[in-house]
Amino acid sequence: MPLSSADIIFRAALVANDSGSNGGRMKATILASALKNALFPDVRQSERTTGSDKWRKVFLHFAPPDPSQALDVKVVPWAPTAAQDRVRLHVGTQTDEQTAIIGTPGRAYGAANTVAGALAPGAETIDVQLESASETIFVAGDVLYVTDKDDITSLTGAEEYVELSSVSVSGTVATLTLAAPLSNAYSVSGSTYIRVASVLALGDVLPAAAAGTVTSSAGTFDAAQLVVAPRSAIADTWTLTFVSAIAYTMAGDATGAVSGSGSVSGSFAPSNADFGGPYVTIPAAAFGGTYATGDTVTFTTTPAARGLWLRRIVPAGAASFAANRFTLMVDCESA
Repeated sequence: MPLSSADIIFRAALVANDSGSNGGRMKATILASALKNALFPDVRQSERTTGSDKWRKVFLHFAPPDPSQALDVKVVPWAPTAAQDRVRLHVGTQTDEQTAIIGTPGRAYGAANTVAGALAPGAETIDVQLESASETIFVAGDVLYVTDKDDITSLTGAEEYVELSSVSVSGTVATLTLAAPLSNAYSVSGSTYIRVASVLALGDVLPAAAAGTVTSSAGTFDAAQLVVAPRSAIADTWTLTFVSAIAYTMAGDATGAVSGSGSVSGSFAPSNADFGGPYVTIPAAAFGGTYATGDTVTFTTTPAARGLWLRRIVPAGAASFAANRFTLMVDCESA
């Protein structure tokens, strides 16, 4: 079945503050859209006066109730904020914390408004107004998203993806040379700008299981037989410990011991109550050979989710602004 918008969820990270341990693993908590302070706190006068730089981690989770898959996933910063701050998108991992992302932030993704009020079909260059000349959000080889739509779900306005061939910057204006000309016409209408964003391409975001270590003189384990569900798989390293030649217990490095026990003669699917499904399903076909008490098997699981970092930079002397917001668009195929 195809994914629905309800299956595409932004979840919170384990820690959300300004400490070095900010971020970490994915929580079950869903971040509501258009909710004040759902991610970043208010910017107070002292921060506007001296400037502020805050990081917050989110997880983009594809959580359908069935095995539907998210393919060719793109994450697009929809537009610059209306205030004087700027928000940048960075790639995270399943477990990284603020100390790591600050130390090695990697490249930043963002959006900018065009200088011109109109773009014609066939245009091969676009001038955009950067929010800061000191940051690089456009890199040769990027996929760009161009639009003049009012809103992500608007039925009017144009949009397209195009490859970026080269970039030159003069002051706060970046000239983007395209690898192929624009197909559509774009224009400023009312309060709507023509916007260009650098696109974070995540590829296929699928749950996965990978083999670890078998500590047994005669037992074998085939991790390819494991079944991981998009909705309920998490990032963890699991250990099966045999308590007899047939029965085993299961514990995760992060999760701890799960309820119940499994058997080599049947399927074991311990429940992940926080996410509404099994952590993993271990069928009898995964086991081969003969096990003994004390034998262990390890394997890892990865969710159908990716960690993303958002960095909010408030320049010193920024003016107060009410109802500011930042939007991420998710575009993907499904199977």
